[in-house]
Order: sequence, then structure tokens, then C-alpha cells
Amino acid sequence: MTTIISGTAKWLQHRRRIIHLIFFSGLSGFLLSLSYPKSGLSFLAWIALVPFLSSLKSGHAREPYVSALSFGVVHGLTLLYWVVHTLNIYGYLPMVLCIPILLLLVLYLSCYPLLFAWLIVKIVKKPMYLMAAAPSMWVLLEYLKSWALTGFPWELLGYSQHNVIQMIQIADITGVYGISFLIVLVNTAVFTVFLYMAKKDWCGESVTGKTAFVHGILATACVVLVAAYGFFRIQATDYASAAADTATVSVVQGNIDQSVKWNSSYQVKTLMTYGKLSKLAAGKDKPDFIVWPETAAPFYYENDRLLTALLKQTLTECDTEFLIGFPSYEKDGGRYRFYNSAYAMAPDGQVGGKYSKVHLVPFGEYVPLQDFLPFIDKLTAQSGDFYAGQKGDTLVFSPGKIGVQICFEVIFPNLTRAMVQNGARLIANITNDAWFGTTSAPYQHFSMVKFRAVENKRAIARAANTGISGFIDPCGRVLAATGLYEEAYLTRKLPLPGHMTFYTRFGDVFVLFCAALMIPALVSFFKRHGAK
Repeated sequence: MTTIISGTAKWLQHRRRIIHLIFFSGLSGFLLSLSYPKSGLSFLAWIALVPFLSSLKSGHAREPYVSALSFGVVHGLTLLYWVVHTLNIYGYLPMVLCIPILLLLVLYLSCYPLLFAWLIVKIVKKPMYLMAAAPSMWVLLEYLKSWALTGFPWELLGYSQHNVIQMIQIADITGVYGISFLIVLVNTAVFTVFLYMAKKDWCGESVTGKTAFVHGILATACVVLVAAYGFFRIQATDYASAAADTATVSVVQGNIDQSVKWNSSYQVKTLMTYGKLSKLAAGKDKPDFIVWPETAAPFYYENDRLLTALLKQTLTECDTEFLIGFPSYEKDGGRYRFYNSAYAMAPDGQVGGKYSKVHLVPFGEYVPLQDFLPFIDKLTAQSGDFYAGQKGDTLVFSPGKIGVQICFEVIFPNLTRAMVQNGARLIANITNDAWFGTTSAPYQHFSMVKFRAVENKRAIARAANTGISGFIDPCGRVLAATGLYEEAYLTRKLPLPGHMTFYTRFGDVFVLFCAALMIPALVSFFKRHGAK
């Protein structure tokens, strides 16, 4: 009887502990989601990981993995809930399928905190190594997530600080990963100080006052240095922008309902809406060129006589250059290759150049491994699988070379870098965020665009079908922005700098720095296992 009672007590104690771990690691995931748009409580990111780290401190058996899974699932569901809306409303999938698809995506993304938890408790046994190892490991896993399975770097940790302009200027050296590193560094320092004050261990090792003090001082010093760099970098960038050539750019937001966009009976109305707004912009602001959103012209140029004539009339009346999103195709023998493209167009209707989307959306613009998945169809209304364009291609306008990013391409830093390396002095992001409705997704998407401006010190003009359209300066400040679901146009004079930043030239070398910071913890790990 005593054995049974003792066993029951241990089981209840273990169950309470598991519930405790799930609650606090889930709380971390929820707090982290609150640091992104719409809520945008950016300051929460600096402490959000502390409960999650605390749930890993024992390193016992499977407990860290339960914590990591709880963190990943809660964070994924609260951040990406809008996937269900998109699949249900525009993918025409029943809710009974939409929810499992979201869960599969969230479980995949939860593999990264699971891997983080596994590595941190296996490799880092000494509290003094946490300061370097935890942020470095987080960044390395974010980098992996940006490339694995075509990549899904949606709202990496650093993006939570999109509205803290002074703190994100370091991205022109480190990319967004530098801000992610700093946030984990601060969380780790807070966690270490907490362990010391609460007299708790990390994986059986006590935290000394010296370790807690050093961690706190280093984190504070890094924050101060990054803030100081941001202050002086903003001043230098503003000075360079004032001395640079400029271009006056208009962006047009037609607010075309996604459900009718590809309906042939609405195509004339769509062109007339964009034409009306463009004429207002051209007549009032005299822009150097006007930007329309992704596939704003829902037809194949020169194939449809009526729609082509209507568009050419708009170009002539506006008497300025245009950047317009079109579907396009090329004939390759007996086959057709379809592209999601943007055309540079002259006032007389001549096409001055074409950029085709490079990073396509899996299951949205093409089906990966289609030979093995013939039963899966795409979720877009357009016919035909899309092909990828050429990385780094730019378009030439009167003011100079322009780099174009179509839709979620803008969340992949290497694509923007390639264009700036190829001479782009301005970036145009054209997109159609109507898929997302009024969820958090359009705001999340817009927040990430700012980092491409900061990394390369280039202004960005953004035209979105239903919003958010606007302008971002080379420091990541929003100069103007529309609301969602409104017909609108905006015009601004933007700088055209010619210099390249450290990040533009060298890319993600900061990731290599993070890998180097892992060396002391790895050496300690191999010594321990060698001794055994």
C-alpha cells in the first residue's frame, strides 16, 4: 500500500510539473506573438523567452521537449492563425481541412524550438556558456528555417522590433539576425539573473553571482552600443539621402476584390479603377513613374485587344512611365511557361523590361514534387504552373535601375541584396495581400519590408492591391501608408543612393560569427563526452 501511495504521489507531482512547464512555455509563445503586428507590443520580445528558458533549466528526460513543443505550437497558432482564413476563403478548402493544414505548418515550425531545446540542454551544461550559445544557436536555427524546404522566414524574432527604428539600424551589418541575436541575448541575461536570485540551477550547475553580473553587464553594453550605432547611422543615412538624386513615385491601390479579380466580366472595371487613380496621381503630382500592384492587370498583355487598348490609353493620358504587375508567358517548343511578372512600360505602351518572380509560393504558384503529388492542385485562380525568373534582375527607368520584389519575395533578404548589387537604387515591392483579409497578416508582411530598406539603405515603394501600400525610407521609417481595403494613391519623393552597405556587400556573415561563438560550448561538450 505504501508503494502504491508513493507511486501515485510521484505521478501526481510529475503531472503537476508537466502542466507547469506547458503553461509557462506556452505563455512565452503567446507573449512573443503579442510583440508582432497587429498588437505590436515590441517590448515584450525582450522578456518573452524567459519563461521558455526557465522550463528548460532542469534538462530532465523529455521535459525540455514538452516545453519546446508547447512554446512552438502556441506561438505558431497565435501568429499564423490567418492561414485558415486564406485557405478557407480563397483556397476554397473546407474548414475541416484548413485547420489540419495550419496544425501541420505549426508542427513543422515547432521543430526549430524543439531542436533549440535539444541542443541547449545537451551541449550547454555550464551557465556561463549560455550567454553566447543561446543567441547563437537561435540565429543558426533561424537561418536554417530561412532556407529549408524553400524557406519560411516569416516574422523571425528580430522583426518584432520593426517599429524601434534606432535599434534596427544594425541590420545594415548583420541583417535581421543581428536583432534576433540581441533579443535572445537580453532574454538570456534576464534569465541568468533570475536563476541567481532564485538560487536555481541550470542543468545541475549553480549560477554564481559573477556569472549573473557579467551576463547583465554584457547584455546592457550590447543594447547601448546597438542603440548608439543606430543613432549615428540614422544621421549619416539622412545626410546621404539629402545629397542623393531623387525620384517622385506614385503607388496605386485599386482595392479589387480577390474573388472577382480574375473574372473576365470585371477586368475592364479593374483597369478603369487603376486608370482613374493613376490619372489623378499623374495630374496632381507629376511622378517620374507610377507603380501598380502584383497582377494588377489581370490579363496577358497584347493578347487581349480590348484590355491592351484600354491600358495603353491610360499610359498615354498619364504621360509617364509605369511599373505594372502582369501574368506573362513564354512559348518553349510545344509548351508554355507562365510567370508572375512586372513590366516597365513607357507612355506609348512599349515594354521596357520584365522582371519575373524568383521565389515562388509552394502550392500557391507551383506544386513541388508534382510528379509525386499529382492529386494536389494549386490554391491560386490563375491557370498553369509558374516558372521562376532570374535572381538579381532589375528594371531600368528614367531615374535609374529599380529592383522589384513581388509579394512575399521581400521577406528573403538575399533577393533584395542581389538587386542592389546589380545597381538598383530603389526597391519596388508589389503585392496582393487580399488573400489575408483584415487579419494580422498584411501588417506582419508590411513590417518585414522595413528591414530590406535598412539592410541595403534603399527606399522602398510598396503597391498592394488592398493594402498596405506606402513608402519606407532607407532608415526603415514609414513615410506614408494607406489603410486596408480602400481605393487610394500616394506620391512621395524618394532618395536614390548609390552606395552599398556592409550587409549588401557581404550578406549573412554574421551567421558565421554566431557559429564561431558556439565553439567554447562545443569544446566543453566534447571534453565531457571524451572523458566518459
